[in-house]
Amino acid sequence: FWDKEYDYMFRNTDHAIVLSQGIKEIVLSKVGAEYADKISVLYNPCPDIKVMSKGDIPNILFLGRVVKDKGYRELITAFSSVNKRHPEWTLTICGAGEIKAAKDLCVEKKCEGSVSFPGWISGDEKNQYLSNSSILCLPSYAEGFPVCILEAWSANVPVIATPVGAVPELLQDGVTGLFVPPADVKSLEGAIEKLILEPEFRKTLSENAGYLAKTELSEEVFVSSLDRIYSSVLSSK
Repeated sequence: FWDKEYDYMFRNTDHAIVLSQGIKEIVLSKVGAEYADKISVLYNPCPDIKVMSKGDIPNILFLGRVVKDKGYRELITAFSSVNKRHPEWTLTICGAGEIKAAKDLCVEKKCEGSVSFPGWISGDEKNQYLSNSSILCLPSYAEGFPVCILEAWSANVPVIATPVGAVPELLQDGVTGLFVPPADVKSLEGAIEKLILEPEFRKTLSENAGYLAKTELSEEVFVSSLDRIYSSVLSSK
């Protein structure tokens, strides 16, 4: 993504804020380590999600673009195997994209009766789907840091994700979620089944993530950190 405009901007700005340590390292590899003090990492905060009638509902939620790089094909394939052993569980794929291909795959895998496609959702509708789900699954091939993980944590929904982009900077495997390798259907199937069979572990993951959302990743901490950065830059002028 680097070009001369980015290079000029980072070399000549008073201070830069980036969304992950990984991005900061990329920038420093381009402009030099001497710019380290002029770049701060500030993670996006967890939004304030109003949980609506949260219960232990046997539904797995996917939020995002329905395209190959988001891993929807692996998710449907893994779910189809799990669904044979746990037919009470459903999968909800929310987003726009390759919907026909996804539905055709559901038919091929014989799980079409347990998978729904509401389309792109937002606002209270998204909050309702989060409230009516017990697992969020995002098996992407590549990411920055997905907002849907922050939303799930705020809604106390445990997360299965891949260790890509900035996700490993915040998600601790076995503490605030579960990691599976990208494009690994068997590992994804195993992680889903683990959370289905171990409701207390699901609860522990959601409580840990909920605590993170209300502390380190809260909007209050974000605003306070941003204020400190601004104050530091202004005091140095």
